[in-house]
Amino acid sequence: MKAVQFGAGNIGRGFLGQLFFETGYDTVFVDVIPEVVDGLRTRGAYPLRIVGDQSRTLSIGNVTAIHSSDRERVAAAIAEADLAATAVGVKVLPKVAPVLALGLAKRFEQDSQSGDWRSRELDARPLNIIVCENMIDAGPFLREQVREHLPPHFHAALDERVGFVEASIGRMVPIMTEAVKAEDPLLICVEEYCELPVDAQGFKGPIPPLKNMQPRPNFKGYVERKLFMHNAGHATTAYLGYLRGHEYIWQAMDDLIVVNETDAAMAETCAGLTAKHGLDTRALNEHWADLKRRFRNKALGDQIVRVAADPVRKLGPSPMKFNGKLTQESRS
Repeated sequence: MKAVQFGAGNIGRGFLGQLFFETGYDTVFVDVIPEVVDGLRTRGAYPLRIVGDQSRTLSIGNVTAIHSSDRERVAAAIAEADLAATAVGVKVLPKVAPVLALGLAKRFEQDSQSGDWRSRELDARPLNIIVCENMIDAGPFLREQVREHLPPHFHAALDERVGFVEASIGRMVPIMTEAVKAEDPLLICVEEYCELPVDAQGFKGPIPPLKNMQPRPNFKGYVERKLFMHNAGHATTAYLGYLRGHEYIWQAMDDLIVVNETDAAMAETCAGLTAKHGLDTRALNEHWADLKRRFRNKALGDQIVRVAADPVRKLGPSPMKFNGKLTQESRS
């Protein structure tokens, strides 16, 4: 099985690359940083450190990389892929769309020599693209970006045979210090948490295998759970922790005043998510308890000033949504 991963950064290598490898995919990373591309291509593997009370380092293998400027090679990889994903940042998605369209056109042409996308061969080769971006309606947004660069006679194939599957990313990545970077330029550090909720309705054809992927029929509920529990809980801890004079998130989580106030805020969130989406209250409370445990991970070294940064955006009245254009970025 072959996977194409746009973005070889914290989420690309630190999350999706691990899932692809542990599922049995050969992974092609597409990135703009020459040192990362050359390193992955030369070594065919990279180290992934799981940080916590007892840290461990994994070797993620069966990988290579292509520089994003090598459009023909990227397109050829898309044409042969069994699964793809993006983790590039919302503002970069429009730059990914042209080469993605080029690869899909090549794929459609290979599947139907006559150009008839309804051929039996094409029906057997859907491509699902997991869109791991901090944006509500990221899937429809990327689909329309790709459509703009795709020949019109392939538009029906795009809608019928390509799934743009939205995902909710919850894995936390610590700040990479200069000392850690000096160990190995390909090293990525992450927390243990490794679940990938995705929109079950976004797939075309059979859902492809991917370890720890959790297709959710009520996906918007889980998107808002991420925004208003993980992100909002993190930010609330940071704002209160700053007022209490703490430097790190884990220190704020040891402060009962901070914890009690944040618990109260999350109780309101849980009630709202239950009322709006029908999510199970007990499960939400368990999720918040697990988030608090993860926030206490000293090995993440998560600083108050990082999490509390950009309050105008994070406390804005509406998260980023797709309306044909890029709008306000979602809370993170």
